Amino acid sequence: MSRHVANQLVQEIADVRADYTAGQSDRRRRRRRGLGGSGDAHYGSDAQFAQIREYTRDMDRNDGLVGPIVDRATTSQIQEHGFTVEPDTGDISLDIAIKDRWVDWSEDKLQCDHHAERTLWQMCWYALRQTYIDGDMFAVLPSNGTIQLIESDRCVTPQGSGPNVVHGVELAGRRKIAYHFGEDPGTSRSALRGVNTRRVHRFDEHDLEQVLQIYNPQTVKRITQTRGLSAFAPVFFRCEMYEDKQMALLVQQLAAATIALFIERSSDYMAGTATFGPRREESDGANTRDVEALQPGMVVRGAKGEKPHLLSATNPTGDAQAHSKQILREISVTLGVPLVLAMMDASETNFSGWRGAMDMARMGFRVNQCWYISSFMRPVYRRRLALWIEEGEFGMAAKRIPLERVLRHAWGRPSWPYVQPLQDAQADSHRLQTGQLAPSRWAMDRGLDWEDHVDETVRCWGYAIRAAKTAADEINDAFPDQAPIHWRELLNMAMPKGMTISTSKQETEENVGA
Repeated sequence: MSRHVANQLVQEIADVRADYTAGQSDRRRRRRRGLGGSGDAHYGSDAQFAQIREYTRDMDRNDGLVGPIVDRATTSQIQEHGFTVEPDTGDISLDIAIKDRWVDWSEDKLQCDHHAERTLWQMCWYALRQTYIDGDMFAVLPSNGTIQLIESDRCVTPQGSGPNVVHGVELAGRRKIAYHFGEDPGTSRSALRGVNTRRVHRFDEHDLEQVLQIYNPQTVKRITQTRGLSAFAPVFFRCEMYEDKQMALLVQQLAAATIALFIERSSDYMAGTATFGPRREESDGANTRDVEALQPGMVVRGAKGEKPHLLSATNPTGDAQAHSKQILREISVTLGVPLVLAMMDASETNFSGWRGAMDMARMGFRVNQCWYISSFMRPVYRRRLALWIEEGEFGMAAKRIPLERVLRHAWGRPSWPYVQPLQDAQADSHRLQTGQLAPSRWAMDRGLDWEDHVDETVRCWGYAIRAAKTAADEINDAFPDQAPIHWRELLNMAMPKGMTISTSKQETEENVGA
């Protein structure tokens, strides 16, 4: 072989190895369709886009798997208190006034909900849940200061619109500038495309968002994707497979439990010769037999040419159970919900495995909480506060500070209870004592308001200390000739670290003052 041919062969081998295997065609590989184009090209058809949403909604309504998993994922992230806000205007008195007004507004459904149905916490819960099922959710913030939640199917493309409107979202380049909403169809199931729509600008005159599109970034795979898709799109057929398989197993069990006796007849069958205990058969139908006289332990004497078979219900095989669990695992991984949480069953793992799965899930939940704050909570707060200032709600205290400074704030995210209360509490205590964690941040991470927490703690301990001091004085007055007792002896309160007390008649001898 010549040197030239050898070099050419080496080069060809190197070229083959340099190729991506994923780019090679093979008859054994699944053929993938709909390749190429922008992110919007893969659901460009209105019918296809609506079908994904409506099929998932049907599974949410009728299947026993989708709805409960979404409920648990949503509740784990929103929890019972939702998000808390901490204004940071630089003026303490203004911060307190804004926070009090926000709490009053957010907890009153008549003030915050356009439909006067839900508090802000409840709207947060429904909006997040809707992103799992529908893919996205819209919130319009009108000038009256309320929030109007709009489901995704009402954002539609008007007739005669150009290519810059994608499923009701108007674009300028890739920037979303307006939304088109159709009328509420009420009880009608007709498609909304082509109905009368209203165009709402995304930003108001202060460049604050007045229309919010809430979607889970995990379902938006590309930056050129305008609308959110259901989180169940990658596992849609697995959800259907799981439900179909469970139904088939139930039918199998029902059939086996219903049919108690199966009788096989041969060619020499002779009617009228069968007996069921002391009673003979009363009919000779092709499919039924009078078996009312059957009793436990009875011997059945079939007719000539008949062979009885006893049927019994059996549990699904191990392969069927393993396959069902594998489907559940794939669904759980896609949604970021561990199987122990989705099924509320940790029987197949130990405590370490359960904690590891929950820790990974909470990591994803915290990421979701961050984007949820940026896409829903923060725009709502900024818009609502700007309207209050415009209405003169806080007087000159708010108007003498630049608007951007007044709008500054921080959010406290819902947290989760300690997995190992003693060890986790000790870790928090160490971080607080060594300055690794600010008390206000600790409170926010635990779903608490720091100021309220301090006020309530001081009020409670103050009441207890005053009661203990009063009781100690009464006891010491009643027994003046005996060694006095200290009020701490009546109150089971831990001593500050490194400090002790000694009880005597002279208060000055106490190392810890009253």
